[in-house]
Parts: sequence; C-alpha cells; structure tokens
Amino acid sequence: MPAVLQLYGKIGSGLIECGDILPRHLAAVMTESGRYRDRMVDFADASLMALSDLRPALPVVTADRNDFSVYLRSRPRRVLVTR
Repeated sequence: MPAVLQLYGKIGSGLIECGDILPRHLAAVMTESGRYRDRMVDFADASLMALSDLRPALPVVTADRNDFSVYLRSRPRRVLVTR
C-alpha cells in the first residue's frame, strides 16, 4: 500500500500527469482505495470506481467480476459488463 500512496502523492503534486479528470478526483480515488478492508483495491480499480461515480448511468466494463461484484454492491444502479 505505501507504493500506491506514493503514486497518489505524485499525481496530486502534478509530478505524474493523468489527463485532467483524474487529478481533480484524486481524493475520491484515494477514498475508494481504502474503502474495502478485506481486499486490496488497486489504482486501476479505484480509478474506475471513482470515475463511474461521475457517470453512474454508464456501464462498468471489466474482466474482473470477483472484485467488481463487491465494489458495486453499494452501488445498486450500476451495470457490470464482463467479458
């Protein structure tokens, strides 16, 4: 987890650029990372969930049904699409 926190710090400081959406919503990504104590939420999953909160009508497309079925439990209106 310390490496992820370092990554968040670098994004927050502008050292790493991720477009214009993610830096504005970095706090939401960080919150999502710490939301589930029983599993490690990686940067990509946390980012996808935070961004899906911005556009709840859009489906979440992933190959990771196991993790996202847990992440979406508290978001009942979300559509999960797995391939």
